[in-house]
Amino acid sequence: MFPEPAYVDLRDVELQRCARVVVETCLGLKRGESFLIVGDTHQSLRLQVAFMSAAFAAGASPALLISPSAEMLAEEPPTVVAEAMKAATAVLVATTRSLTHTTAMQEARQAGARVISAPALQEPTFLQATDVDYEDLSRRAHALGRVLRDGKVWRLTSESGSDLRGEFGYETQVTDGYCREPGDFDQLTAGVAGRSPIEATVEGRIVVDAHRGGLLGLIEEQVVFEVQAGTVTRIQGSREAARLQQMLDGFHDPGMYNIAEIGTGANPKAKFTGYPMDDRRVIGAVHIGLGDNHRFFGGQVTARSHFDMAVLDHTLSVDDQDIIVNGKLQL
Repeated sequence: MFPEPAYVDLRDVELQRCARVVVETCLGLKRGESFLIVGDTHQSLRLQVAFMSAAFAAGASPALLISPSAEMLAEEPPTVVAEAMKAATAVLVATTRSLTHTTAMQEARQAGARVISAPALQEPTFLQATDVDYEDLSRRAHALGRVLRDGKVWRLTSESGSDLRGEFGYETQVTDGYCREPGDFDQLTAGVAGRSPIEATVEGRIVVDAHRGGLLGLIEEQVVFEVQAGTVTRIQGSREAARLQQMLDGFHDPGMYNIAEIGTGANPKAKFTGYPMDDRRVIGAVHIGLGDNHRFFGGQVTARSHFDMAVLDHTLSVDDQDIIVNGKLQL
């Protein structure tokens, strides 16, 4: 008798195709290199296995470490994970919560590991926005990065009443998908340029219209953030505002109210979903980071976490040059 056929999900074929893009194009993984995939219990096991299979097929030496999902963003991973990250040649962090702003991430890169971060990566997003023209994406992302890097003052406005302004002063970070040299860092999906402003210079307000901004899903009603001396001092709205206020208060850290980053996206296949890991990549969307700006940007605020809120239909100008106008990229 013939054995019963094993269950096959044909989506695995597409996952493998995109995982191969990451391994070969983004990481440039070579035969014999050690490759660590860091996962957790809430992340797609199929995604994690796809990365391991693609690395194995490329001749690398892959390993998969899975630990319980962290409770909050930027929570340090278990010691065994942090040590394994430092020992690997290349690392892909496919956890539910981001490790980008952790000491473990810093130490792994300082030890020479090249690291791609893919927090909360969903299979549909991975399939949609990974297989792109990386040379084109890189040109766009670095053009945006140069504007932010060379800029001194910025202003973010919208027809709904946003008017936030400040001065740049810290490092500019660009993720273009390429992560091939020791200590390199990038993200999945790729295509972001961001810079941290000088904390006390940021003043004004951010008005986020319903369904035109995202933080923990699409914002369902208008929310207004008042900002003074670089700190969110008031969140106005009804249930949505109360939910965001409760989330920030739950960190028990005043640094979480710091305006930590201003940036925009460069991925032509990214779609706005209401989740920052997707939305930050959308061409024409602007994201505002809150919380820690020290670990990644070299700023002065060390906070318990860092997260981003993305908005549509805004205008971003740098040194009086319009970079984005009503959600349309001008470069």
